Amino acid sequence: MAFNSDSFGASHLESTKSQYKEIANFDDTELKEIAEHKVIPSVDFNAAQFMYFANYCQLFKRYENSEQNASIPIKFREIAYFANVDPFERITFYTNQEDHKVLSAMKRSSDQKCIARSNCEYFQR
Repeated sequence: MAFNSDSFGASHLESTKSQYKEIANFDDTELKEIAEHKVIPSVDFNAAQFMYFANYCQLFKRYENSEQNASIPIKFREIAYFANVDPFERITFYTNQEDHKVLSAMKRSSDQKCIARSNCEYFQR
């Protein structure tokens, strides 16, 4: 069995760092509030009391999708993680969609700290 993959060299690492900085420094003031979610520890947390990384993605997909995008496959999604939440805390979702590109932010409702941002693009129909 042959395994072929691109090397993960210095240029790829620098590109990844640059993308993370861009999404981390995004100004959320242009995003509109779309939903609030109550974090349930038995569903959203692992044994170390951290929200599962997969749940960040699942929650972004759930709340940022309008009815028109619900059936369109995602081309790519980048998520930058910044913080965690406490059990039973509420998180608020903010988003801005232009054509098939969606930028979203997830903030703790208690202090409005951004805990994650998502940059996503859907395939065009």
